[in-house]
Amino acid sequence: MEAMPGQFRYQASLRDQTHRHFCGGSIIKPFTVLTSAKCVYQKWPQSVYVVVGTNDLTMGGAHLSVQSIIIHEMYDNTTFRDNIALVRTTSSILSIPQTSTVALGIASILPGQMCTLTGWGKTFLNMPSFSNILRYAQFNILSLPQCQQLLFGYQIDNNNICTNPSTSGGCDGDNGGPLVTVADNVQIGILSWGIPCAMDARPDVRVTGGEYASISKAPYQASLIHELFPVCGGSIIGNMKILTAAHCTEWYSNSPSWKVHYGSIYPDFGGEMSLVAKIIKHPNYDPPSHDYDVSVLILSQAIIFRDLWKPINLAPFGTSEGGREAILTGWGAVIAGGLPTTRLRWTKVDEVERSVCKQEYSELFDVTESLLCFRTPGKGPCTGDVGSPLVVDGEQIGIVIGGFECGNPTYPSLYTNIAFVIDFINNSN
Repeated sequence: MEAMPGQFRYQASLRDQTHRHFCGGSIIKPFTVLTSAKCVYQKWPQSVYVVVGTNDLTMGGAHLSVQSIIIHEMYDNTTFRDNIALVRTTSSILSIPQTSTVALGIASILPGQMCTLTGWGKTFLNMPSFSNILRYAQFNILSLPQCQQLLFGYQIDNNNICTNPSTSGGCDGDNGGPLVTVADNVQIGILSWGIPCAMDARPDVRVTGGEYASISKAPYQASLIHELFPVCGGSIIGNMKILTAAHCTEWYSNSPSWKVHYGSIYPDFGGEMSLVAKIIKHPNYDPPSHDYDVSVLILSQAIIFRDLWKPINLAPFGTSEGGREAILTGWGAVIAGGLPTTRLRWTKVDEVERSVCKQEYSELFDVTESLLCFRTPGKGPCTGDVGSPLVVDGEQIGIVIGGFECGNPTYPSLYTNIAFVIDFINNSN
């Protein structure tokens, strides 16, 4: 629901150097905003601004400079344990109209307790921008056993507070926002992370028709993190290079907002995380035709390879004769419009001869040599798999491209043909 002006005066917006919102926070002292460590990890104070006194991202309020950022000394950027930080402003927040502090709760937290979460986060996962108006939703606190059951496979303990599954809830842009009790208006939690965008009851969504994969099955698999959430797959192809689809980076080309996560069956914790220094999109990428759907991400620091994360070789030659069986890995959904899974999955798919594929797509567009076609009933890529690798005999031959429904039996799945763009990949530095 949309908040009324002045309804949540403790709410703060954290902005980057372009004054773009990226996280929430709460005013707890005249010079201090409370947020999650994940929001401000590896950020300089000079690169962050605090906006208070407004519920509208586009107008009103005041922009305050940041003097210092204090992250919990035990914060772990892989497990997100002790995910808490303080942002100190250079001037008093409470001098701004329509601002006030929120009290911090020290009482016991009881299952069933009603709480309010506020933020400007996206109202659904693939929404291109944040909500301009502050929104709020109310939830009940879950018991620890209930939470551990719903989020089986995640590290959940007494440091975490979980709210009931709902069709409304935290999404991209809400992180760091306050969880406040309805009864006495006391902040008891900070939005740390969640199954993306209020996935009701956490259904099992995955690579269509796939099985769970160990990371040793695909140590080259990478997860692309934009801002705070996984959005695409990718593959490690060198100690400084990640390969993905141009579709993934088309709308978000600002490299500092991207991170690459690898070495884990989970898309956003465990393993290792690297920052992206540069994004190189193929100059001939054409969304309508799906040709040249490839981008190379250059990392800020070289990856030191281990057994659980290492590069995959690229296939220098391609074929369109069909008959190959390939392995597809990723965190994609099981149905069109579904949400990504929380564990890596894999499946096998069979190649379709290009002449057959061209005929089936003839009324839509021309299937050129830049594309590969694969189809196996009940199996294939889906939402969240874009950018992920297609592999034959230990070599990557394709990249999952964007813009298609998953599970559509009418058409084969399309992949960027590595052999057709290998010169671009090799020359991207």
